[in-house]
Amino acid sequence: MQFLSYLWLSDNLISRPVPTLSERQFVVGKSSLNKTEEITQRELFWYREELLKIIHAQWKEASGSRFGDLSFRQQRMTVDMLNTLKTDLIRVDLSFAREETEDGSPLLLERRGRKFLTRANTLNKLQVQVTNTNSSALIIMINLSLSPEDHVLFEGTLTDIPLGRIDSGKSKNVDVPLCFLCAGQFEVSAEARKVGVGENIGGQTPVGWTRAIVISTE
Repeated sequence: MQFLSYLWLSDNLISRPVPTLSERQFVVGKSSLNKTEEITQRELFWYREELLKIIHAQWKEASGSRFGDLSFRQQRMTVDMLNTLKTDLIRVDLSFAREETEDGSPLLLERRGRKFLTRANTLNKLQVQVTNTNSSALIIMINLSLSPEDHVLFEGTLTDIPLGRIDSGKSKNVDVPLCFLCAGQFEVSAEARKVGVGENIGGQTPVGWTRAIVISTE
């Protein structure tokens, strides 16, 4: 059995238009998609093309002599498949703590896999650690998401949080105080985006993402 390695394609490769087959020639068609949808479609196409260069399969009759090659050209790639195949340029880790010790130092919440356990109406601290796993420095900003947000109090902003320049192999941390106002299950996610010179800070392709589930009890 052979395992596939994660893939990462440069912005120059992904920015190429997706060709369409018309009269046996590849031409670039006009698209009514918005910018985010166009980026996703280009990623789906070019990552699929790269994957098809790697995987090969053959078939052979169990009780015969016939054999041949299998074609995967008709297989579509979904967004979930793309996210599984891509390697993140940025590793994002989430943890939660509350200040309950005598000296006021943070106490990490009990964790079961990706689920954290806390109590309603208790002040918690969301701790986000962002690590640059790329070979060169990157300028990073992050967006946080809370669901359902209406039942969570938080301090500060959740979007376009600038982390500045992070050198290769280095990390930066962001702490966000928050409180879950009722018992239930909450989803917390963090998305890292690369920021380039002269580029719109909100229009970049995500380069790192993670989520966690918080179970709040009375």
